[in-house]
Amino acid sequence: APALGCVSAGEEYRTLDAAFEVPDVGIVEPLVANVYLQLFAYHVANEKGRPIDKPRNLAKSVTVE
Repeated sequence: APALGCVSAGEEYRTLDAAFEVPDVGIVEPLVANVYLQLFAYHVANEKGRPIDKPRNLAKSVTVE
């Protein structure tokens, strides 16, 4: 399977097949990377025809009061 990751701007990613280059914004960089990865997951699920608004096994982990 292809390896994908998030790297800081200007950082090398030799061990990855592809990478998202995240701008260097200091301490909030993980939050910025999270947005990139969530958008990537959304588009992959959409391309595969998976239900985006109804994830599998959600009823098992969420309880309604």
